[in-house]
Amino acid sequence: MEEIAPQIYVGIGRDFQQDVPFDIRMSAADESIKSMSSLAASARALNSAFNELRTAYKKDLQATIGPQKIEGYSRLHARTKERLSEIPGLFPQTMEGDRMKKELKERSISEARQYIAASGIDAEHMKTLQREYRYKAQQAINKVLQLDEGPQTPTFHQKVTELPKPVSNPWTWYSPPYSDAWNYWSWERTRGSSGVDSRANRSNGQIECWSSLDLSGADDSDYTWTNGFAEVRFWFRMPAAGMVEAWGYFQDIQAEFSGCLSDEWGFSDASIQQLSRPYLRVLYPSQSWRYGVFLDYRRGESEGCWSDRINGANPGDFRYPHLFSMESFPAGQWVYVAIGNHDYNYFWVNDMSCHTRMTSRWFVKNAAVRSTGAP
Repeated sequence: MEEIAPQIYVGIGRDFQQDVPFDIRMSAADESIKSMSSLAASARALNSAFNELRTAYKKDLQATIGPQKIEGYSRLHARTKERLSEIPGLFPQTMEGDRMKKELKERSISEARQYIAASGIDAEHMKTLQREYRYKAQQAINKVLQLDEGPQTPTFHQKVTELPKPVSNPWTWYSPPYSDAWNYWSWERTRGSSGVDSRANRSNGQIECWSSLDLSGADDSDYTWTNGFAEVRFWFRMPAAGMVEAWGYFQDIQAEFSGCLSDEWGFSDASIQQLSRPYLRVLYPSQSWRYGVFLDYRRGESEGCWSDRINGANPGDFRYPHLFSMESFPAGQWVYVAIGNHDYNYFWVNDMSCHTRMTSRWFVKNAAVRSTGAP
């Protein structure tokens, strides 16, 4: 059998695809198209599940309130939400104005709660419904995004001492320019506004995902989500039978997340998730993904604002996701490998306003790849 020696690919004038047979490259292109179709199908499945849950929740909520009380409840609900939406423009932007805004908001919410109590509506059952459907929505997310697998590996910080070295066998090293780059994004919302973008540059290894979600005046059940992927790609020939093992050398450009959540009714609920995860995927000869985790921030109905760096990284810092392919491959097999980042920004709110932001910009400075079966 032909011996496949590890190499150092430094990206200086080398065509990474020049050694790969034409038919294999075309097969990889076909698989890439199939991958796009699969992502689109996942987005449709998630949105369909959310719509079904939203319809069922509103039906169950109306049944809990009762046909004799639903008209009065709806009028008060609309009037309270309209009043709360007008509050920001009623007072000056001063400390005293902020205090007056807070008092008026608390008074409006208190009046709504008193009405619920006086009308005999089962408030506890309303909260139980909210929790039940929030859980079902998270189950739908876990299924589509494969979150039930959990983080596959830790994401290492700068203190790692066991990193591969460029001169060590059996690692093959890659640096920009890479063979190719790819990005994809999708979104959906019931109301409010959302923005999403993703970009990838094979020449310098920059990958980025950005998203912004805003919703005020939510109904009894509103949701919005964005999905973004960005990756660099390269060919690797298996020197020995085994899984593909890879270290990604991610350098932070800008990696941060934030949000604010505010009550608008008094019997409100929310489910928020901001997820950022590096990944390794094989596009050829199979289709498979393996994820690490940079960030998995989750929040319920607790009001407040938050912001932080993703994975605690500051500009210039390195993070080192260490990932393995899902399958094994025979010696001599050409494998089309991608290393990238996936961002998912989501909230489901019931009578709460919510605003969230995510930015993930990294340089993939290097990738060290080998077969787990190599000596």
